[in-house]
Amino acid sequence: MAAVSAAAFALLAVVVAGRGPDASAQVQPQPQKPRPEAPSAEHLFQRDCAYCHGPQGEGTSRGPSLEESGTAAVHFYLTTGYMPISEPDEPTRRREPAYAEEEIDALVRYTARFTRGPSIPRVEVDPEDVAHGGELYRLHCAACHQFAGTGGALIGVEQSPPLFRATPVEVVEALRIGPGPMPAFSEEQISEEDANAIASFVALELQQPTDAGGISLGHFGPYSEGAIAWLFGLGALLVAAAWIGRRT
Repeated sequence: MAAVSAAAFALLAVVVAGRGPDASAQVQPQPQKPRPEAPSAEHLFQRDCAYCHGPQGEGTSRGPSLEESGTAAVHFYLTTGYMPISEPDEPTRRREPAYAEEEIDALVRYTARFTRGPSIPRVEVDPEDVAHGGELYRLHCAACHQFAGTGGALIGVEQSPPLFRATPVEVVEALRIGPGPMPAFSEEQISEEDANAIASFVALELQQPTDAGGISLGHFGPYSEGAIAWLFGLGALLVAAAWIGRRT
């Protein structure tokens, strides 16, 4: 029995000795390459914004001052991807943001040192405000953004953008800062409660249409309805004219 135990112990020792070097090799820590440090908000601003807006946001001949823009404007233009642009005369349009969320937050904090004006709003979306928000939307917004929020061409200026990707915060920020040709609305003109109601309508109705009336026809409003009426109407008239012509 003692001989068997000794043999088993010896076999175990051999196995352990045989696997030992491999096991230690697996757990041996590997040297890691140092991660490059993320650029600071000051570095991002001076690299991507200062050429047009100045080192302290004072503005230049290539871009407007940020001193009266407020953090709402900085947050809006960065989260919508309107900024930064490569050239001062490049058209601004919605695109994927150039920065990560934490970089945008850092840029907002950095620019807060030299900008004053509307701050980033706290927006509460409430289903009970949709009806009231719809009335306000049709009164203040539908003339440019269309009844269904599809946007469209404006006379003599760039197009008004569609609202299908606008977040509630961006909707209220746009009301306060008036990006591009859009007028800015103060809290005396549109109160905070009414602004939240408009954001609720955009988020819960325009961006999530129920199509209770039937076929949506692309949510282009009366344009698609009129086009279909013309096509079907003209077709019916042509068929009727051809039928009458054959009888005579």
